[in-house]
Amino acid sequence: MRSRPRVALLIQSSLEYGRGVLRGIGAYMRRHGPWTVYHRSGVLAESLPAHLRPWKPHGVIAQLENARLLRQCCA
Repeated sequence: MRSRPRVALLIQSSLEYGRGVLRGIGAYMRRHGPWTVYHRSGVLAESLPAHLRPWKPHGVIAQLENARLLRQCCA
């Protein structure tokens, strides 16, 4: 049996644009099968949460606003 994809959503939900992106992702998930998702509402942190890397997401959908987060996602 195939496992559910683990996807981290680093989207700033405190702004309308980010909420719209999350609605679109939710619609995609409803049509294309279940995902296990990590998302924390509100403003994005300055760095990745410590527990995210050990969780080993299959993918990250991100709205990155600083170079530090970009470097951490790519490492």
